[in-house]
Amino acid sequence: MNRDTKIYLKKKFKEHYWNNKVPAPEDVGGREFGFGTLEKKIAVRHISFKNEEEMRNYLKREAPYYISYSTAYYEFPDKQPMEAKNWLGADLVFDIDIPMEFLNREALDKAKGEAFKLVDFMVSDFGFPKKDMAINFSGSKGYHIHISTPAVLKLGGQERRGIVDYVSAEGLAFDDLNVNSSWVKRIKGELTAFIGDSDASDFMEIDGIGEKTAGRLYEKKADLLAQIDRGRFEGFSGVRENVLNRILDKLKVPFAGETDKMVTIDVHRLIRLPESIHGSSGLRAAKVKDLDKFDPLVDALAFGDEKVKIEATKKVPRFELGGEKIGPIGGEASVPEFAAVYLMLKDAAEIKN
Repeated sequence: MNRDTKIYLKKKFKEHYWNNKVPAPEDVGGREFGFGTLEKKIAVRHISFKNEEEMRNYLKREAPYYISYSTAYYEFPDKQPMEAKNWLGADLVFDIDIPMEFLNREALDKAKGEAFKLVDFMVSDFGFPKKDMAINFSGSKGYHIHISTPAVLKLGGQERRGIVDYVSAEGLAFDDLNVNSSWVKRIKGELTAFIGDSDASDFMEIDGIGEKTAGRLYEKKADLLAQIDRGRFEGFSGVRENVLNRILDKLKVPFAGETDKMVTIDVHRLIRLPESIHGSSGLRAAKVKDLDKFDPLVDALAFGDEKVKIEATKKVPRFELGGEKIGPIGGEASVPEFAAVYLMLKDAAEIKN
């Protein structure tokens, strides 16, 4: 990234934080903050603020590219090492990300679907009321779900890992499931819908099921449905694991590796501050009031639509942002400011003076 582009981006971020009031997290004085550069998402940490005004003044002055805060509450959030902070508890936070190279509506819709599943698990299986949950767009590839309630405050890393393992079906053993368990109820519902709507060719889409087995399963659909209603799966003998794993893949919440799981498990984790700008996209980590209606490609914009001249430094495929189709771009182009910032932050373009 050249000097002119860096100057342009810093100017844009500073303008945003001067003109927009980013809300502080609950109990801001008990949170640790971390800030990032273009090169490193968390370059400095162990910073604290007495109140919201002090935090906002820092953002206006420094205009950091990444702003993170602790899911934990501390007595002394700016002290080092971690033990000196005196941990008081932590929110329960989940990070749902779907890998994508450029902004991709299909992938973002998938991330939204996974967020819906996570919320359903929290309400139906763990009993958390929706009023205790807050959802925000991550600013890039997915969503963050925050649960702030005394019930989760003192949960340790092992208990939090147990929750992650449960919703992701990690280590789930079919033979050990109680017929009345929540997982069996979920499997029954999904399996009943699948079999009820399936013909023989649908069964063949499952790994390990050939034409002969698919025909056998299709012929005994009525018997299979009756067994499933009783929480039994013997009728799938020989391919039971294949069928149930296919259903699990639709029901479980997938995490993008151990890194995303650690967002929940690590009680000292820093997470992106809602309503701050993501330094890899130029989009806001927007708070979400209605997940079903929220459109991150429109509702999370942080910058305007005035035209900016850029020069692509790599091939830019066609992508959607701000209700517009941008690209493909292979050289000089004039694009909306929000798209220009996005491409510069992706190291895909430079400002053209």
